[in-house]
Amino acid sequence: MTHSTILSAISGMPTVRETCEFLKIGRTSFYALVKAGKLETVKLGARSTRVKRESLEKLVANGIA
Repeated sequence: MTHSTILSAISGMPTVRETCEFLKIGRTSFYALVKAGKLETVKLGARSTRVKRESLEKLVANGIA
């Protein structure tokens, strides 16, 4: 995978903050969704967590509850 391919893939994955703002939920609710398996995340390094766009789209399509 080239550097530009990796950057392109990352840009399609929102951060925890962006996802919380989009869903209008707090970080605690966000991590509860992750723990319940309703959102999939990818850890990039020690400090960056991104959300897989497919899992976010599925959550929105099926409803958060």
